[in-house]
Amino acid sequence: MPVDVGVDITPLRTLKQRTHHAHRELEDRLDLLSPALDLGRYGRLLQGFATMHAPLEDAIGRQLEAQPDAGLDIDARRKVPALRADLDALGLAFPAPGAVIAFDLRAAALGALYVTEGATLGGTLIAGHLERTFGPAVPHAFFSSYGRDVPARWAEYRHAARRLLRTREDVETAADAAVATFARFRQALAP
Repeated sequence: MPVDVGVDITPLRTLKQRTHHAHRELEDRLDLLSPALDLGRYGRLLQGFATMHAPLEDAIGRQLEAQPDAGLDIDARRKVPALRADLDALGLAFPAPGAVIAFDLRAAALGALYVTEGATLGGTLIAGHLERTFGPAVPHAFFSSYGRDVPARWAEYRHAARRLLRTREDVETAADAAVATFARFRQALAP
């Protein structure tokens, strides 16, 4: 597919701009950095994340694993095992997955992945806050996903997005999917 010549379609800038409001709204609603966060609320939030991540990761995987040129190890990016470990450690059940999600275009899956990969960046801050609030034994595998590999994984995603979101239509499709993914998270994590 040819690149639109003379058109500013920087995918990451567009994704950031288009999702800014939705991102801020979700972050404010969750308030995970609050000093008043308690373990009960933390556990309920993890359960909410689990209901969303299970179908979301499956949908992203179905679309991007079939695209070998994406260059992303989707299995290594799955957060459900970490959520399961955290919930088990807290003595909480892993909830039933939410509604099935499907992406009919690679660009849409890349837009949804922008949300989950971006959240992994912020997760490092949240993991530190959880340790300061509840002590070092608090389970936070979900918010510590990738460990020291966070910068490398984000760089891989950015490279893939720049390479694969080549037209204005691709970028808009990705941005629409990212905004819709934030909306799904808001719904799944409603208080």
